[in-house]
Amino acid sequence: MGLTALLGVLLSPVSWIHHFLAVVVVIGAILADGRSRRRIAIAAGTAAFFALTIPWWGRSLLSQPDVPALAARVVEDGFGIAAVVLVVILAWLGPRGVRGGSGGSSPPGSALPAADRRATGI
Repeated sequence: MGLTALLGVLLSPVSWIHHFLAVVVVIGAILADGRSRRRIAIAAGTAAFFALTIPWWGRSLLSQPDVPALAARVVEDGFGIAAVVLVVILAWLGPRGVRGGSGGSSPPGSALPAADRRATGI
């Protein structure tokens, strides 16, 4: 669900800043069952980052003559760049987080009960 939400935001030609509400779902996906300190730290860092007004910082940097325009544009696009990073993080954490495991070394869907795997086609 988190990957679908993020990819929808990233791929939509009409994605605006308020569409990043999908990050709430992603934070939940990162957090999983809340047993892993690593996942808690990543989720907290993600929430803190998206609570900041980074795109607006980049916009204000554009008006500064001593700041390179490319650097200001990178800051302005910080949420989009972070969304790409979150896609990588979700892929790296893998599906095992559903049951408290860490990493993505198990085959897809193995953390799901057999009935859920059959229902989802995994």
